[in-house]
Amino acid sequence: MDTRVKIKDFGKLLKRNHQKYRGLFDPRVTDCFRVYHWNIASIPWFIDFYGEYLHIMSYARKHSPEIIDVEEELLDEASRMLYVPRERIFFKHRFVQGKKEQQQKLDEKAFELVVRENDLKFKVNLSDYMDTGLFLDHRLSRQMLRDSVMGREVLNLFAYTGSFSVYAAAGGASGTVSVDLSSSYLSWARENMELNGFSGGMHRFVARDARTFLEEAVRENRRYGIIILDPPTFSNSRKMDGTFDLQRDYVWFIGQALKLLTKDGVLFFSTNYHRFHFDPGRIKGALVDETTRETTPEDFSGKRKSHRSWVIRPSR
Repeated sequence: MDTRVKIKDFGKLLKRNHQKYRGLFDPRVTDCFRVYHWNIASIPWFIDFYGEYLHIMSYARKHSPEIIDVEEELLDEASRMLYVPRERIFFKHRFVQGKKEQQQKLDEKAFELVVRENDLKFKVNLSDYMDTGLFLDHRLSRQMLRDSVMGREVLNLFAYTGSFSVYAAAGGASGTVSVDLSSSYLSWARENMELNGFSGGMHRFVARDARTFLEEAVRENRRYGIIILDPPTFSNSRKMDGTFDLQRDYVWFIGQALKLLTKDGVLFFSTNYHRFHFDPGRIKGALVDETTRETTPEDFSGKRKSHRSWVIRPSR
């Protein structure tokens, strides 16, 4: 690889993307977006703006190990072309690959800030985890939810930091239930809700394994107008019985969720597992529509899909 040429091309592309995408977003409404989505094959980076900071994720150690030697030059080029000082850049290597990757804490610096997306507020942590607490590729998915929830009870499974729940509350949901195995993430979700003025008994946070929650909800014949199912690819947490494997378990989870929907209910299902195979023929009693094209933001467009998504409705 001619590193001089690649670094120059990288810089030109960053500048062009920055000019394009910053024109799409009013920073008073949305100040977090992607500016580089592995656009050059030999530079496997993902670069996101969070306010005045950059969060850079590198997959170089697996996909292009030769660029390790020029990382500092690439970081300098990103700093120069995007007008962000190096001290405001958070750079991480994603060492572990494959579906059994687990979210591990990296640091205890707790560098946190509040960003805006579609005029809603979210706390992000740029230092301590591989991910920041807000998956920017689901910006349109969240807005689709917001436009659909008025007067409906919403169940958010694998809720993480509750961004979908915040959008549901903002869209006029009659109530939200956020379920996650991690009490730390649920505390974060509660904080995100409160940042936007949503609190009280209509918004519940349940620290429980999603499988157990679904089994109990089906036994008790609960009903929800909308269910969000955006699970991890794999989990073997000590807090749960057995393991969760998306490819193995997705049919069961979708089937259980469908039992909880009202007659006009909707299940929003998505995954970022790029090897995931979805067979709609295995989903009984449902109408399935893939919405990946509609839920992929322009700043995430390209050959590498950030997620796939479906809208699933009971056919009864």
